[in-house]
Amino acid sequence: FPPPPRRRKAEAEAAMRETEAAAVRSKREGEARAERLRLEADAAAEAARVAMLEWEVEWEAAAAESLATRHEEALEELERRKERQAEEEAAAVRAQKDASRSALRAQQAAAAMHAKRMQQEEEAQAAAAAETRRRALTRIQAAARGLATRMAFVDGMLTAVLPAG
Repeated sequence: FPPPPRRRKAEAEAAMRETEAAAVRSKREGEARAERLRLEADAAAEAARVAMLEWEVEWEAAAAESLATRHEEALEELERRKERQAEEEAAAVRAQKDASRSALRAQQAAAAMHAKRMQQEEEAQAAAAAETRRRALTRIQAAARGLATRMAFVDGMLTAVLPAG
């Protein structure tokens, strides 16, 4: 057979180039679609992590508030006990007024030691509560910083993935 005319050959070559270009375009579109889906999945996962961190921050804040409330109640109870103790000691001192001076001095020394112990106990509890609050605040601040970093990352990812406007 004679070779095909030049026009047919040119048409066949053009059709081949067009088919190759369509295959390349299709491949690029598929890759872009897959990348977009991957980024969307990453953004959704990061949003879930952010939500979890927000929950953790709220939980830590509630726990710190509960701890502070319990500590305040304990301090109030300690104060009531201290007042009752002071009242009881005053009654004991009045009842023993007629006792010998040495017995009175010994009782006053015991009362002073007890008051000092109560004061030391109260100061120790106040210091422990302050440290507990400080630690809780530090954890909350660290979680908030992590949350802000993750939110900025998610915002950056969404800005990069989603079209402007």
